[in-house]
Amino acid sequence: MQPTFVLVPGSHAAGRCFTALQRELALRGHRSLAAFADEPSPTAGITHADNVAHVTETVRRVRKHGPVILVGHSRGGFVVTSVANAVPDLLARTVYVSAWCCVTGTAADYLATPAFRAPDTGAEIVASRSALDPDESRDAGADVVDPAAWGGIPHSYVRLTADASMPLALQDHFIEEADALTPGNPFDVHSLPVGHIDSLLQPTDLAEILAGTADYREGAR
Repeated sequence: MQPTFVLVPGSHAAGRCFTALQRELALRGHRSLAAFADEPSPTAGITHADNVAHVTETVRRVRKHGPVILVGHSRGGFVVTSVANAVPDLLARTVYVSAWCCVTGTAADYLATPAFRAPDTGAEIVASRSALDPDESRDAGADVVDPAAWGGIPHSYVRLTADASMPLALQDHFIEEADALTPGNPFDVHSLPVGHIDSLLQPTDLAEILAGTADYREGAR
């Protein structure tokens, strides 16, 4: 049975940032649903817990029609992790696209590590400005991956090697820590030589990767 991709946007973004990616997935015969697609400014006054509740309910509804692959870009990774911890039985796979995946600490802990450097993000902000919203959720939560729940779900990480917003060293740090925590279920890792939002603006390669994650064996979730 074909899965449905539930797409969770990153910082200052709504579901419309996935328009091009959804088109590419549809051309490959895949259904997708962008979380927070209906509201013009969905994050005003909203907390991380609110986001998690919204996406969890979306996943519950979509799961009635087949497997669900939950995809998070950038800050959307916080929500992916929390939903996967809460309802692992509803997810066939999680996918992090240059996204936060907190394993041993909170976002603040990772920001203090050598893996994070504050690079020049000016060009990426200019490129993505038309798709940004003025508001942001109030917090990122404090959830870390639960090896008994999150760790039992197949998970993929898409490294964006030219990313100036999410340093490649930090992306690799998330992967290494998660693999150490769940060595029997490591990340399925892919790499694209693009910046933080390039894969959303020109999503052909990302769509190919996501389509590849939809290859299910008998008995898949």
